[in-house]
Amino acid sequence: MILYALAYTASQIDDREKIVNWLKRQNLWTHISPNQKEFFEGKITDEQKIIDFSWQGEGSYIIEWALNIIKETQIPTEQVSKEQLDTFTNVVPSLGTSLTGFLSNFYYRDTAEIYDENIFHELATAYFRDLLFRGDIDKTDIDRGISFIRHRTLNWLGRFSDFPLGASYEPLSS
Repeated sequence: MILYALAYTASQIDDREKIVNWLKRQNLWTHISPNQKEFFEGKITDEQKIIDFSWQGEGSYIIEWALNIIKETQIPTEQVSKEQLDTFTNVVPSLGTSLTGFLSNFYYRDTAEIYDENIFHELATAYFRDLLFRGDIDKTDIDRGISFIRHRTLNWLGRFSDFPLGASYEPLSS
């Protein structure tokens, strides 16, 4: 929900104060990183950094996929499609509404699926890094930004959710 709020706020700067108040009411503010807090507090005004925050929607989508809220992930050659975004907004509470109940009843999808998705993006990240160092041309149709966000997000999820330890069918606690 935090990543979703970041992406939304990056495109709707005028709603920043409402989103901050909502995050605080939902007890999510304590989970906001210092960099994210600076953005939400209006201390980050650089246009490229704001665009970077808008990409957090991709991270939110892949987390929702890992939690079985979204049933499929899009191919990493393009951003989330309008149809996928519509599905996302139909299954995730609207920003500003209560999250009571929503954050307490999730189950991870099969650990192997999460591993496979993350390994793909880890290898893609390594491939793109190697291309950069060698000065070679990309011969894939993978979107570097999307793949990197998914890789980073799934790594984060693995560090903080215990899924690598085999907890794929344990419910998340609020």
